Amino acid sequence: MSFEDLYRVVVEMSTSLEQVTLQNNKLVQLNGELIKKVESLELSVKELKENCASKKTFAQVVTAGLKSSAAQVSFIKAAEIANDTEK
Repeated sequence: MSFEDLYRVVVEMSTSLEQVTLQNNKLVQLNGELIKKVESLELSVKELKENCASKKTFAQVVTAGLKSSAAQVSFIKAAEIANDTEK
């Protein structure tokens, strides 16, 4: 192997290493962006779950509000019936 052949091999290896480094940097950047998107999605799903778990139907809210007044038994019954039909 001549000096020129060795030089070409070293130049080709250097070029290949440079391309691999550029591709690796791009992959690291894309991976960082993907991690941020996944974290954002996880947060959104968590918020959706919390909102869905804490929501009550209108009938449940009315029933809870009217239970404090014994004089409004008929309203409570109507709200309970409405609550049963919503299920």
